[in-house]
Amino acid sequence: MALILKDGSVFLHIPKTGGSFVSTALTQLGLVKREFTKKHADVDRFINKSVAKKLPPRPFMFCFVRNPLKWYESWWKYNNTFGDWPTWGSASSGDAGWHPQNILNGCGDTDFSQFVRNVLKRRPGYVSEMYGWYVRPDVGFVGKNENLIEDLVTVLRMRELDFDEDKLRSMAKVGVAPGEERINWSDDLRREVIRLEYPAFVRYGYPTE
Repeated sequence: MALILKDGSVFLHIPKTGGSFVSTALTQLGLVKREFTKKHADVDRFINKSVAKKLPPRPFMFCFVRNPLKWYESWWKYNNTFGDWPTWGSASSGDAGWHPQNILNGCGDTDFSQFVRNVLKRRPGYVSEMYGWYVRPDVGFVGKNENLIEDLVTVLRMRELDFDEDKLRSMAKVGVAPGEERINWSDDLRREVIRLEYPAFVRYGYPTE
């Protein structure tokens, strides 16, 4: 769920960016006022809901991103845990069946490189596009999965929220895709993904070398 915090701040959960940990941490720290709408609601699906309209006109919103290459790896590992890849949402159901990965239905493959090629053919630059659904000008803070706890501490301090920092720093990881094996990208495929996802690499400061 998107989470509304006690000070009216809003956490938007981009899939596979550490949002499950953030949601769990915010809940265990006693900072959540209520859950709201769909788990992965983006800005449009948040601000158009009646509950959001009861908040200040421009609530402080924050989210997290990750290196696009690692996003592809994480999504592939996660879906392979199911055996047959699930169907995420339904394009024919409007907002009721919406899921940010609905576009990728049918792209799954047990071979990582083939999965990535399927996505590049279906929706080139998908991760950059998806991040753009969440990171709008009225989003006040964008943290990184690679610096998850430090960035969460930073945004909570920005909001002057009272929380137990030691408890936060001691929390276990949540929602980590199993499979510790290193994924070896072919040079050509890696270059192509970086080329197509260049907006995300540049915008969020990820290295392209």
